[in-house]
Amino acid sequence: MKIRNLLICNVILLLVNPVFAQEEPVKSSEELAKELANPNATLGQMLFPIDYVRYSGEIPDANQGGLVLSFQPSLPIPLSEGLNLYVRPLIPVYISQPIIGEQGFEKKGGLGNISADVAIGKSWPSKWVTLVGVFGGFPTASNDALKSKQVTLGPEFLVAKLTDFGVLGLMVSQAWG
Repeated sequence: MKIRNLLICNVILLLVNPVFAQEEPVKSSEELAKELANPNATLGQMLFPIDYVRYSGEIPDANQGGLVLSFQPSLPIPLSEGLNLYVRPLIPVYISQPIIGEQGFEKKGGLGNISADVAIGKSWPSKWVTLVGVFGGFPTASNDALKSKQVTLGPEFLVAKLTDFGVLGLMVSQAWG
């Protein structure tokens, strides 16, 4: 009897809850695209960039290619109007990375070094955006050939201008080990 009453109460709550939910205005795809282009937007993102890197050099068989799939969520936390805290980890997964060994080049794969940045961004009434933060990298790779030898840490800065056609800006970061 208690379980039945509990189930009935839960069903009633699930049916009544949407009545009290606030409807947010539906944004057009153009409005969403502009908001996603803004480096200080409060929209969270789950990005999966794929990088193909072509290497070349003087040593034999140096012309190689590497493929990396990364998971890069952007987690904005609004602090006040136009001021946001960002946490952005980057978790790379090497599908195929050329590593030079005793027998020449070999392809290695696995989890790469995890990095992250934590920053505070500010949108100004003049449509300028500034961001200041800290970037860090950590030797977490699953394969020693892909692993960094040290922890890195350093500052990052961004200045951008929101325009009708998109965003134009410059981001500079430096990391020391």
